[in-house]
Amino acid sequence: MTPQGDTQAVAEMLMENKTLQSLNIESNFITSAGMMSIIKAMHHNTTLRELKVDNQVGTGTPGGPGRGQGCPPLPGVPGLPRPAVPAAG
Repeated sequence: MTPQGDTQAVAEMLMENKTLQSLNIESNFITSAGMMSIIKAMHHNTTLRELKVDNQVGTGTPGGPGRGQGCPPLPGVPGLPRPAVPAAG
């Protein structure tokens, strides 16, 4: 997945798709801006129950900002009980 174009395509898909329940986009090159596009798209999706986003390559050092960090709750995202991102340990 490339940073800008592919993350925008994922965000658009999430806004339109009415059947997807689980999405694993771990170990890609998603930037923080790209991830924000995906999170904003989640406000339009009511079927996704699991979103795996851990280990974004090139977004930080192990244990540093943006990689291996616990994900805070996503306020206002309907239907997503919790993102599947392991807490830093």
